[in-house]
Amino acid sequence: MSSTVTTTTISTVTAASAFENLGQVLTLAAIVMLVIALLAREITGSATGDLGRRVARGLDIALMPLIVSFGVVVALSNASLG
Repeated sequence: MSSTVTTTTISTVTAASAFENLGQVLTLAAIVMLVIALLAREITGSATGDLGRRVARGLDIALMPLIVSFGVVVALSNASLG
């Protein structure tokens, strides 16, 4: 009985720490994608051609989910600190 509880506890703690690292990696990836999309939006927004304006509008659509996910990350980080 004791060895079963110990084995279960070790596997649960290991899985929880792996999940936490996965969350950090996904958060970092979302922030990097947000920065890249914002830079691309600014560069294409300054274009004078029709294609540049269309690409900038398309990037506006792609930016919304990234901005929302960034807001969720910031809110969860602040909630875990307090």
